[in-house]
Amino acid sequence: MKQFQKIALALSASILIMGCQSIQNKLKTSQPLKPNTAQHLIEEAKAELDQYEEFDVSDEGMITFTAQLPRFSRYTWDPVSITESSYQIACEDLRYFTERGFVIKTWFAGPRGRAEYYNMTRCEEEASSRK
Repeated sequence: MKQFQKIALALSASILIMGCQSIQNKLKTSQPLKPNTAQHLIEEAKAELDQYEEFDVSDEGMITFTAQLPRFSRYTWDPVSITESSYQIACEDLRYFTERGFVIKTWFAGPRGRAEYYNMTRCEEEASSRK
């Protein structure tokens, strides 16, 4: 009986560790993508998004949206909210730019925050999985 308890304990611990690692991997920042857009479109994006403090457009064609939690607060980012908001911003709100080769980076700064990168391919992949 003691042998069974040792095996069960070892098996339970290994399953728990594997589960924690898989959750942690899902919460990591997605990999940066390379924009593929024309210079005149970059200038258009800069002109259109310049009025919004949360957006920045790089010379390479990456549009960055930044959201930040208040300093010294107890709040943390919710991973599901980050995923949903990132998709909404990149694949719906800024779809015009995503369709034209821009990469949208959503950066949620603060505890449990992360960055997500979207291009049209990722938007299409996630759209098909949402149906």
